[in-house]
Amino acid sequence: MIPQHFDALGQPIQVGDQVVLSKSGTTTLFRGIVIKLTAKMVTVERTRYSRTETVSKDPSTMVVVTKQHEYALETWPEYYI
Repeated sequence: MIPQHFDALGQPIQVGDQVVLSKSGTTTLFRGIVIKLTAKMVTVERTRYSRTETVSKDPSTMVVVTKQHEYALETWPEYYI
C-alpha cells in the first residue's frame, strides 16, 4: 500500500509531482520530481548542470508545484527556464 503524504500546505503528494524544497543545511530552494514514497519520507530527484541528485526528505518540508509548473509552460513558454 502506498502511503499518503501531504506537503507544507496540506496538498497531497504523489509520484511524478513537481515539488520545491530546500537542500539540507542551506536556504537555497530547488525543484525536483517525486520518484518514490516510503512510509515516512519522500524521495525527490533533481537534475542540475547535467548531474542528477536524489534526496529523501520529510514531506512537510516541501511544496507541490505541479499545477503551477504546467500553467507556466502553457501560458508563457518563452519565459520558461
